Amino acid sequence: MLSLMVPWLNVEYIGPLFYQTDTCQVRRIYDGDTMTLNCHGRKVKTRLYCIDAPEMNQHPWGRQARDALRKITPKTVVLRTVDTDQYGRSVGEVLVPGSGESLNLHLVKQGQAEVYWQ
Repeated sequence: MLSLMVPWLNVEYIGPLFYQTDTCQVRRIYDGDTMTLNCHGRKVKTRLYCIDAPEMNQHPWGRQARDALRKITPKTVVLRTVDTDQYGRSVGEVLVPGSGESLNLHLVKQGQAEVYWQ
């Protein structure tokens, strides 16, 4: 996979796709696949791309998925925006700065979320 970062445009090219990337502060984690970030002074509600975690009312799994995401999420993350959903949320992959570890993938590997192809 070819990855090329174009920092002055804040856009990343991976294969045939372009993604906007931002370094953001984590404000709140709602559940296992939704969080609010502060990206350059903007409040960005974010849905984690390509995964689905239990809802908070699905006891006890919803709370477990949320707590697992809270445990692995650093205070600062990199958001690789893929799309915007019908609710106006940013849809993206959330990465750990430096290592580039995907929190989305980590949740699937932990069994706290499943792959969501839509």
